[in-house]
Amino acid sequence: MAVLVDGVYVPDENNELVYQPRTPDELERIAVLVRSAVGFDQTRGDTVEVVNLRFAEAPHTTLTEPTPDLFAFDRGDLMRFIELGVLLLVALLLTLFAVRPLVKRIITVDEPQQPQLIGADGQPIPGTVLIEDSASEEGEKAEEEPRIGWLEEAQAAGAIQVATVAKVGEIIDEYPHEAVSIVRGWLNEAA
Repeated sequence: MAVLVDGVYVPDENNELVYQPRTPDELERIAVLVRSAVGFDQTRGDTVEVVNLRFAEAPHTTLTEPTPDLFAFDRGDLMRFIELGVLLLVALLLTLFAVRPLVKRIITVDEPQQPQLIGADGQPIPGTVLIEDSASEEGEKAEEEPRIGWLEEAQAAGAIQVATVAKVGEIIDEYPHEAVSIVRGWLNEAA
């Protein structure tokens, strides 16, 4: 087996790279490495030759350390800034639309819901509130005073009227043409 290895390039006093052949010790270490890699057996007649040969011209670079330019941005830097900007925007939106409402909900005190009047159909009537009996100064519940009968009757009549108006509205929504003809008939009778 024959192995060719290139020499090394070392800087001279002018800081230019100069070709230098490998030493016999380095060539022997490479030969030992090759023998172990290929399964060298001298009884079979195997031989390993390691020869130093210059492969190409020396690189035309000098070994000066580049001075870092803090304000020179390449494409990778710009992409990183864009990624950070997008992450910042997502965090800001998440804070405004998710975290802030949750914190507000936790901090605000819920007011107890006022009981409403129940209509004839069993549904609460919007915009109505039942008035509760007030408690005495000692914190004990005062004895219930008898309610005024006419107030309860008026509330019940109002609830029935609201339910009736809602039902009429549903019928008008279902049959708009017939409703228009009925209203026209009423207007013609009144005239």
